[in-house]
Amino acid sequence: MPHEFDPDERIEIAWKMLNQDQVSQICNALTNMTMLPRIRVLDLTDNGLGPALTEQIAASLEGSLVEECVIRYNKIGKIGCDALA
Repeated sequence: MPHEFDPDERIEIAWKMLNQDQVSQICNALTNMTMLPRIRVLDLTDNGLGPALTEQIAASLEGSLVEECVIRYNKIGKIGCDALA
């Protein structure tokens, strides 16, 4: 059974096309957790993310408290998959 997270621990930025600047702001927020409450789930469903932006997100996830990153319906390719693995 999947873990249920408190809604305050979830950020959903789904179904919105994200550009480089927006992804940089998300990554900045994830690496500077004093700006945000404890984030456990990051939902980036169908944002038009490609491999390069996915690599950037994956790098910021490494030092964060995020336990689940929902990134379905993005064309992340093998490079993006490898970055998230």
